[in-house]
Amino acid sequence: MRMFFTFLFACFLFAKPAVAGTGLKSDSTQTVYIPCNMEECMTELDRILSNEQKELIREDDFAFTYFTLTFWIRNNWLYIYPSPSRLYLYIRNEKCGDFGEPEGMSGRIRGYYKEHLKGNDDGWKFFDSPEFSIEAESPVYVVDGVVLRKGRSIPAPGDIASLDILKPGDTTQAFFKKYGQKGVKNGVILITTKKAKQKAEKKALKTKK
Repeated sequence: MRMFFTFLFACFLFAKPAVAGTGLKSDSTQTVYIPCNMEECMTELDRILSNEQKELIREDDFAFTYFTLTFWIRNNWLYIYPSPSRLYLYIRNEKCGDFGEPEGMSGRIRGYYKEHLKGNDDGWKFFDSPEFSIEAESPVYVVDGVVLRKGRSIPAPGDIASLDILKPGDTTQAFFKKYGQKGVKNGVILITTKKAKQKAEKKALKTKK
C-alpha cells in the first residue's frame, strides 16, 4: 500500500513542465527536458524533485528510489519511442557501448544522484570526463598468471577451474607493481584455467618423484 501511494505522490510531483528561462531546450515528445550528459541529469533532478523526494532518496527508500525514480528516468529520459533519446545515445555510443541499456543506465543515474545528494560528485564528473569508459571501470583480469590485455577474451566458463577476487584498496608496493593503479582502484580477478591447473598438477607429481 505504501508503494502505491508513493507512486501516486511521485507522479504528481514529477508532473512539472520544463521551466521557461532555464536556457534548456526541450528534447522530448512529452515536453520533459532530456539531459545530454550526467551533469545535466544532476541539474534536472535537483530542479524537478521536491525536498521530500530528495529525503526519500537519502534514506534509500526502496519504493521511491528503486521503483518510482528509476522507472521515471528510464521512461522519460531513455526509452523514448520511436527513436532513442539523446541521453540514451550519449551513454551508449560515447560511454558504455553494448553495456548501456535503459535499465542499467537509469540505475547508474540514480546511483550518481544519490551520491550527489550526499555531496559527492566524483562519480558523475568522472563519467562525463574523456577518461571514462566501461573498460576504465573494470577490474584487472589475470588468466593463468598473465594480465589479460585489450583484445583478448576471458576464458569460457567451462574452461575455468577457479576464480579468485582481490578487492580494491590494496595499496602495497608489491600489489601496485604487479597490477598497477587500475588494480588498486578496481580490484583484480584471478582466473585459473583447467588446462593450467592440470599442467601444474602434473608438474607437482614429477617434482615429488
